[in-house]
Amino acid sequence: MAGKKPKLLMLQDEIDASKGTAIDGYLRLLDEACYAADINHRELVSGVQKVTSPETALDLSLLKNRGKLQRVSLEIARLLQNYLDAADSLLDRISYLVKETMPEMVSAWDERRRQAKREPAIAFIKELRAYVHHSRQPAMTSTFNFERTDEEGFAFSAMLSISRQRLKRFAIRGKQARRFLDSRPQDNIPLDSLAGDTFPVIRDVVQWTADKITETYRDDLSELKSLQEKYNAEYEKRFGSVDTSD
Repeated sequence: MAGKKPKLLMLQDEIDASKGTAIDGYLRLLDEACYAADINHRELVSGVQKVTSPETALDLSLLKNRGKLQRVSLEIARLLQNYLDAADSLLDRISYLVKETMPEMVSAWDERRRQAKREPAIAFIKELRAYVHHSRQPAMTSTFNFERTDEEGFAFSAMLSISRQRLKRFAIRGKQARRFLDSRPQDNIPLDSLAGDTFPVIRDVVQWTADKITETYRDDLSELKSLQEKYNAEYEKRFGSVDTSD
């Protein structure tokens, strides 16, 4: 006759089978998706700032380095496309997660997604991504400026940007996306500024979703926490203290 299953294993089985564990897993997936998009956002900002730093930009502005400038521009275009892909697809990933695994959240999420699509920054990201994919080249320009500061000195500036007017003429048609463009003070929109202005809006949608999941499944998550505390107490009783710092 088989012996009784150890209490630790019984508690572990309860934890594994609990709805709270599934919900906690969904929250982790959401966090990972947002983190991946944030990495692409940070890489774009970092890449642009590195290229436009005085030392690098001066080197790239030399006529003998036209080939190097072209390669750098292609790399920045790749980082821009990665960011647009990650940022735009994030809403689709949330939608799939909610509709496939959390039916209690569907109605609230559908309303929040409709609101998100009306956000000028999010609408702009979606249309710019479509333009980049269909045209195979973003409306990106490299600008290097020398300005005399006095009789002997010069000031140098560099910018990697997209043209507001060019995008309105060839790529951006939607009312909300055009609102984003019209809110820019100058025609040339620096790429690092574009990423910095759009990603926080997308991150807010992710945070709303995480908060709503936590609220909707509060009881399930509380049950999971209780089971984990029981498991830790039993483990400590059997084997000594357990590290719960994670």
